[in-house]
Amino acid sequence: MAIKFSVARWHFWLFPTFFKVVLFTFSMFVFSIGCSLPTFAQEFEQEEQADEKESDPKKDAQEKSNQEKSDQKKIKQDTLVLDSIFVQKYQVGLKIAEVKGKLGLLGDTNQVLIPFQYEEIKEFAKTLTAEDSTCTQRFEGMMRVRNGKLYALTSGEGKPLTALEYENIVPIGLLCQSSNPLCQVAKVKQNGFWGIVDLNPAVIDPSKKIVIRPAYDDFIAVGKVVEKSKKKEAAEQAEVEKQTYLIRPEMLIARKGQKFGLYDLSARMPLLKTEYDEIVFLQELSVKAGKKSENFVLFKVRKGAIWQYYNATKRELLPLEAEAVEPFSYHPLALVRQKNKYGFVELSGKAKIALAYDYGESFREDIAILRKGKKYGALSAENKEVIKFEYESLQFLTPESEPNKYYATLVLCKKNGKMGVLNHKGEEILPCLYDKISLNRDKFGLDAEKGGEKSFHALQ
Repeated sequence: MAIKFSVARWHFWLFPTFFKVVLFTFSMFVFSIGCSLPTFAQEFEQEEQADEKESDPKKDAQEKSNQEKSDQKKIKQDTLVLDSIFVQKYQVGLKIAEVKGKLGLLGDTNQVLIPFQYEEIKEFAKTLTAEDSTCTQRFEGMMRVRNGKLYALTSGEGKPLTALEYENIVPIGLLCQSSNPLCQVAKVKQNGFWGIVDLNPAVIDPSKKIVIRPAYDDFIAVGKVVEKSKKKEAAEQAEVEKQTYLIRPEMLIARKGQKFGLYDLSARMPLLKTEYDEIVFLQELSVKAGKKSENFVLFKVRKGAIWQYYNATKRELLPLEAEAVEPFSYHPLALVRQKNKYGFVELSGKAKIALAYDYGESFREDIAILRKGKKYGALSAENKEVIKFEYESLQFLTPESEPNKYYATLVLCKKNGKMGVLNHKGEEILPCLYDKISLNRDKFGLDAEKGGEKSFHALQ
């Protein structure tokens, strides 16, 4: 009995303790589940977001399209269209429009190409002058935008071409004659000075957009002026049309104050510093060397009263310094004046005909008319005397533009106060016996007068 009583007492003591342990364990289990619930919720939410990201692309595209249509309806309601433009180059229509006082650009389906954030938007082509008319096609669709006093350019597709930081942006009209992509540039003004920026949409790097930093007073494209005569009645004066053509390689004359420099745009490099008082394009010269020809672009540059030749092709300044320099003939020789004496130099700057004459004219019909003392004569490019230095005057009978090749060779001469005619080889056509001589084109001859008696002399 004693033993049974002891076991009963042990069970009585053990049951409450066991219950407490079970209760404690269950409580901890519930507590752990409760703490884990936020984590499960977060994971579930992340899984839902992942599912959304992996949603159907077609559905996303449709939603985007619906949103764009909704935005376009809103634009239509709020927008005032100021100008409609058809861009031939892109075959699209554009609209300059206003929303709440700000201007933007819309495409042909009312998509926003330029955001509504500008005070002014204008077709860049409409800022061109009559002289820049060749640029109209190149700049078609390009827009000039303004906020405050600062301008920028964008393409017709809304791509920025320059930063919004310039006081003015203008084209260089003559450059539009070039198809060279490196010549797709414009002048920009910043802090009162002009620079050059690249407008080629393919150039994206902002550091490469600045071709010449704004530090100059102006830029002028180098061109050559060609005169063309219009045929009119003989009694009337012929009309002369002047057309300027861009030279190649394309170059700019830069001005800073009253000094000038030269920049090769196609090579993206300066040629002459802005330290010259004058830079003048002289000519494009082709020189035969055997069966081949070599082409040169020549300038004349001045510092003070001294002129020099600059060969832009070879990028060299000729050492010759003179008071006056003329273009080279095809020989090639050029007339120069140094210390009031005339002579001819080669392309290297070396004298071929000594600077020893008191007057000179450039070569024409293979001869150069010169004066030594009071007597005129003519020399060949080989420095040989073609017409003796014994005449009181020598001059070509017709202007240099004379179309008739034979008439162009005739030289009017004067000796002992009487007039005569020679050809460019020094051969006598009419002796120096007449008071007056003139060309008779209708009869292909010369009208002469001697002591009041007139005569006609046929040319053969």
